[in-house]
Amino acid sequence: MLHMQFFAWLGTGLVLMLVLLWLIVASKTLVGAYRGNLFVSPCIASLGR
Repeated sequence: MLHMQFFAWLGTGLVLMLVLLWLIVASKTLVGAYRGNLFVSPCIASLGR
């Protein structure tokens, strides 16, 4: 295999960016679920009016 530091740093950077993206997605999902606007079905929501 290629034992080059460039690929080790590149892989580490890409993994850190992936973790950051997953944390952003998870936090926005939790906020949307807490506020109640994540699991809204427009066809069912209009029945209550």
